[in-house]
Amino acid sequence: MPAKSYPILSAALVAATALSACNPEDGPYDPRVVTERTTEVAAVADGNNAFALDVYAQVAEEGENLFFSPFSISAALGMTYAGARGDTATQMHDVLQVGLADDAFHSTFGELMRDLSGEHPGRGYELSVANKLFGQAGYPWQADFLTITSDDYDAPLEDTDYVADPEGSRMAINEWVAEMTRDKIDELLKPGTITVDTRLVLANAIYFKADWASQFDPADTTDGSFTTEDGTEVTVPLMSQSGDFELAGDGEVSVVRLPYQDDEVSMLVVLPHDVDGLADVEADLSVERIDGWVADLWEQEADVVIPSFEMRSELGLNQVLADMGMPDAFDCTLADFSGIAELIEGPLCITDVVHEAYVKVDEEGTEAAAATGVVVGLESASPAFIADHPFLYLIRDDLTGSILFMGRVADPS
Repeated sequence: MPAKSYPILSAALVAATALSACNPEDGPYDPRVVTERTTEVAAVADGNNAFALDVYAQVAEEGENLFFSPFSISAALGMTYAGARGDTATQMHDVLQVGLADDAFHSTFGELMRDLSGEHPGRGYELSVANKLFGQAGYPWQADFLTITSDDYDAPLEDTDYVADPEGSRMAINEWVAEMTRDKIDELLKPGTITVDTRLVLANAIYFKADWASQFDPADTTDGSFTTEDGTEVTVPLMSQSGDFELAGDGEVSVVRLPYQDDEVSMLVVLPHDVDGLADVEADLSVERIDGWVADLWEQEADVVIPSFEMRSELGLNQVLADMGMPDAFDCTLADFSGIAELIEGPLCITDVVHEAYVKVDEEGTEAAAATGVVVGLESASPAFIADHPFLYLIRDDLTGSILFMGRVADPS
């Protein structure tokens, strides 16, 4: 390829889905169940997206990489919300931006997950979403709660003995998450997360793997300069190709849509015009602005250059969610999760919300996985274990509810 100077497309990655038919030449195709944005589907999707941007605003730090699955977090918290009552339910309702009556919210969320997930013959990409409850054996769970989590979220309840074997329970949950994420998330729950006071873990796992509709030729990948927000130049592999792409933009950013096979799922790459302009874009980020970029996309011939990268993020979300408006859920003196189980030992509260995500973007396509665990238990009188890890930038002190350490990859190199 002739030597040229290209803008490097590197910014916040926002998942966008387009519901359309795949190439019939690819073979028999099991069509999507959700074929249009009904009022109910739009309410759940838009609420989830607004929640995603709220979380992003809380955890993104200038100069640091970030990757997470807001869909996974919404699913795990959605199941938990089904058992919340009183002020706890009101706070969770507002933070999750629930835009429907509870019954409709849970059933529509379930419909959306089943549509996105599972085996679809002829589909050119792999996308799976799985939920599961791991509950203390013999605990008096509320029947209505188990009906919602089972029927709407396809989350079976597996008996677990946290009292007798908290470490074995932690390992069993991690094994399930690893299986559901093709071993990309192999230790969601770190040592100390599960104790003898744990009574329930609500787990979600999501896995995605797809080839680009138009792949990058590895022969065109060359080492090039990537300028970070503080002006530092680092050398990274830059993938490039020329062709017809859908582009949009405004006075602040340029946007390119990179579709995956079947053109049902795509990546939007949002590039600020200024090297240090990402913070300003993030400050003005909204569901409406993203929708505007998508609506303005139009196809034109262009050269696209983006770095290949691989990163992993681990997030503790207790303080983030409390700051967003649901503090009662983490305080056993205030939390009301009586809809989950009979409170035979005292009140239940959320002791941890943990999330881990992995992504690899290369010439062929993208592989991504994420998992979220909501740990529910009794108030513990023992000191909390503080987990440490090279890429962790969020660690929660269970005793105080504080996030002590945050983790993310620094740059694409």
